[in-house]
Amino acid sequence: MRYVLPLLPFLCAGIGVLFVTRQSRKEGTRPIASVAAVLVLLAGVEGVRALPYPLSFFNVFAGGPGRGDRIVNDANVDWGQGLVALRDELQKRGIRKVHLAYHGTIDPRLYGIDYVPYVGGQPGPESDYLAISSYYLVGLPARMTTYLGQSERSIVLNMGPLLQVEPLARPAGCMYLFKIR
Repeated sequence: MRYVLPLLPFLCAGIGVLFVTRQSRKEGTRPIASVAAVLVLLAGVEGVRALPYPLSFFNVFAGGPGRGDRIVNDANVDWGQGLVALRDELQKRGIRKVHLAYHGTIDPRLYGIDYVPYVGGQPGPESDYLAISSYYLVGLPARMTTYLGQSERSIVLNMGPLLQVEPLARPAGCMYLFKIR
């Protein structure tokens, strides 16, 4: 199904064009064709705005790009693309070290991210920033991969208070960056 999903907008647009073409032969249906064309154009613009991270895309009715992680998560939102975007965001903001709760299987240091693994509780003094994968932010359990290896047990983070806080940034639409101090 994952491979068919990208074809669905084109299929819907094609069916709409066929419908409008057929209906436009009848008098008074020009407004329908115009509305259909505008809707197809808006859907295209919305999809392009999600680039270069289309995996975390959700339409405006689901919360918009990078906001659907409250509806579905895991591989529906994050396949690791967040590390590259997080690294770029940290560099842009001049942040050298970050507390990090990352849902993935690659050590973030391979992407040039200097981090302290965050597994809950009060973050230490190493950094004033916390980056967290949407997976952990919404409270899903998983083993965490760090430079120490993978945790032996699943980690569940209680990030309820942060769900109400606007993050500094949303790298790749699947990571949250917060200033904690």
